[in-house]
Amino acid sequence: MRPTKWEQLDARVKRLEKQNRWLKLSCLSSLLIFACMLTMGGAKVGSTVEAQRFVLRSERGEAGRTNDDFWRLSSPDFTESQWAEGS
Repeated sequence: MRPTKWEQLDARVKRLEKQNRWLKLSCLSSLLIFACMLTMGGAKVGSTVEAQRFVLRSERGEAGRTNDDFWRLSSPDFTESQWAEGS
């Protein structure tokens, strides 16, 4: 038996609705991916900081350790007691 016009119309509408769901889903996911790419691309990666000297200051603004202290502290003969003394 041949389907009636209403059955054919109903089948076409269901097929269109299914296609529409897939279209909405693909557009939404594309938009989400594009937004992620925009926001993640905004961060600067790989920038460097160069300076002749670094000074660590306390909350009161007093100068503490410098990068000269780092080279001294990294030497193998430096002990923790010397760190506490600040020399």
